[in-house]
Amino acid sequence: MYCFQSDGIDRRVASPSWHSLSLLLVACATPAGAQSSPAASSLETRITEAAQTLGQDRRFAEIAPPGNLGLVEFVGGNVLFALAHEMGHVAMTELGLTVLGREEDAADGFATLLGLKMGNAFALGVLENTAAGWFLSDQRNRSNGIHLAFFDQHGLDQQRAYNIVCLMVGSDIEKFRSLANRVGMPEARQQSCAGDYSNASWSWNKALEPHRRGPETPQTKINIIYEPGGPNAELEAVFRHLRMLESVADYASSQFAWRAELSLEMQTCGSPDAGWYPEIRKVIVCYELAADFAQLYLEYGDKQRPPPPFAWKRLN
Repeated sequence: MYCFQSDGIDRRVASPSWHSLSLLLVACATPAGAQSSPAASSLETRITEAAQTLGQDRRFAEIAPPGNLGLVEFVGGNVLFALAHEMGHVAMTELGLTVLGREEDAADGFATLLGLKMGNAFALGVLENTAAGWFLSDQRNRSNGIHLAFFDQHGLDQQRAYNIVCLMVGSDIEKFRSLANRVGMPEARQQSCAGDYSNASWSWNKALEPHRRGPETPQTKINIIYEPGGPNAELEAVFRHLRMLESVADYASSQFAWRAELSLEMQTCGSPDAGWYPEIRKVIVCYELAADFAQLYLEYGDKQRPPPPFAWKRLN
């Protein structure tokens, strides 16, 4: 489970250049080594149109006028990380991978390493936003008087943030040094992150290698379902338009040989969350999760539209 609590976890941060999300979604939908499809050139238009749609949502209309690309980037990027996190759970259960340690930590690592493999757009756009969101989640918890859940199956919010930053820094310390400095990561820890990244990258590659799809192996069908959004109709329209689930499904089916077909679904759940349900072979992402991301973006970030890239408050 992604475990996003509407009353306790805050995920708001300034979004990077809007080209980040477009490049990321193209990367997710395009197998490694392949050329981007002609349809990818229309993605910029789809993002702009999605921003117009979300701006019509009555909950955000007054403070998020139509055309707010930053809002769409932030919501889309964070939901995409949540989807990647759940696909980490899918990989562990469906491919029979050995998990040494907490499964939730491993799923975060899977999503982060996938982002770094995709390239700069994913790493700088989605991963920075996600890390910053966990920092701000901790800030909102403290401001609302919500106590730390040391017993939870997930790591503490700041730990999850620093783990993402550490893998980024470990992958390329020069590229991500300024990010590590901004979040207050000591130099000694920055240096040791190279070992964390090496271990995580080698381990995941070793675990996944036997399950990579060869050219003669048919792609596993991954069903796509967008349930009617009801009160979240505008968000449903945004994700349908961005083809969010299709992007993840295309990548997963092209890269790995799954044992049987599965489904990715967005639906109204009653609370903000995402999860993998092996008994029904389905990843479910709640529209409320995206709505919470949107509300947090509007309430906790810089008021500029769009905000400056990679800017968030330094938390003590």
